[in-house]
Amino acid sequence: DAATRGLRRICELQRNSVLSFVYASAYEGHLVDMVRYAKECGAYGVSVNFCAPGISTEGVDASCLVPTDTLIEEVVSTYDRIHDLTEGRIIYVIKHPLCMFPRRFIEKLRLRQQIATTCHLQHRTGAIIGHNGELTLCNHMAAFPVGKYGADYTDGNSLLHLYDSPTVQRVFDKMKMYPSIRCRDCSVYEDCAGGCPILWTQHK
Repeated sequence: DAATRGLRRICELQRNSVLSFVYASAYEGHLVDMVRYAKECGAYGVSVNFCAPGISTEGVDASCLVPTDTLIEEVVSTYDRIHDLTEGRIIYVIKHPLCMFPRRFIEKLRLRQQIATTCHLQHRTGAIIGHNGELTLCNHMAAFPVGKYGADYTDGNSLLHLYDSPTVQRVFDKMKMYPSIRCRDCSVYEDCAGGCPILWTQHK
């Protein structure tokens, strides 16, 4: 189809292309198939991302989530096949707290540099500017902007001033309250930071 032809063309033009996909409820049980499809399109490497809930003024939409136990079982049980299929050029962008996975599995991913965790939200190192100039701290929270171009910032300096303002920092502080206090003493806290704060709307 057109999408497959487009992906193959990209991979032909960019020989070191890494194709990324989101593992969501619609693809439950087909993780290996998705990686195989990416390789058949010519991907040099593959990045596996995991769906997170969307938050709007109407509430939390978690319909795309794969049940946690199912997700962990499929990711761990298919790892060796996926590692071989990609010749080791696989990266898992894990949003869940790392303690939910077997420790040896996480250690293997870290040793092979096949894991990416956390995001700009956890380290307060970025934000998202939408098509209408609205500034949000997470793309899953587009309904809750912290500023808008033309009203709250007009250039780089005013954007930095807004970003460092007490108002925005309070939003960061509120988001960072979700992880368990036990996370603070964890040996992989810097890598994990308690997982994606949005996921804490679904887990205790």
